[in-house]
Amino acid sequence: MIDSQLITSLQTSVSKASDEVAYKKLYYYFHPLLRRFAFNLLGNTEIADEIVSDVLLKLWIMREKMDMVQDLKLYLFKATQNACLNYLKSATHRNNLLTEQVTEQDAVYSFTESEYTCSEIQQLIANAVNQLPPNARWFFVLLKSTVLAMRR
Repeated sequence: MIDSQLITSLQTSVSKASDEVAYKKLYYYFHPLLRRFAFNLLGNTEIADEIVSDVLLKLWIMREKMDMVQDLKLYLFKATQNACLNYLKSATHRNNLLTEQVTEQDAVYSFTESEYTCSEIQQLIANAVNQLPPNARWFFVLLKSTVLAMRR
């Protein structure tokens, strides 16, 4: 456990001298704490790890301004929280949820073409596409028209 005086000292070294060793100490101290926090918000280890890495990378990129931060720990937790909330609001998150739902439904309701007519399958696909966000839906419509054009 690093005390607040050491954090402040490391923060100053990073800000004033671009001290990579000091940054690495801060990184290795905060990364597991922030990752656990992000995982609790998101429920996904990979996404939590990616968000925390991005937050800590931005800390290095903005290191000259780091001395303006009063409480680095609070700042990093708030930045991680905001990044997680932005992710949850994003289309990527909604698409991931839809993909998970489709995968779960496939496992529960696996079917063969012999169980459904072609028109029923097309209707299931159309319903799934209509539930996508507008940009993703546009992509699938474009993909469908491209595939149909290739068949001709």
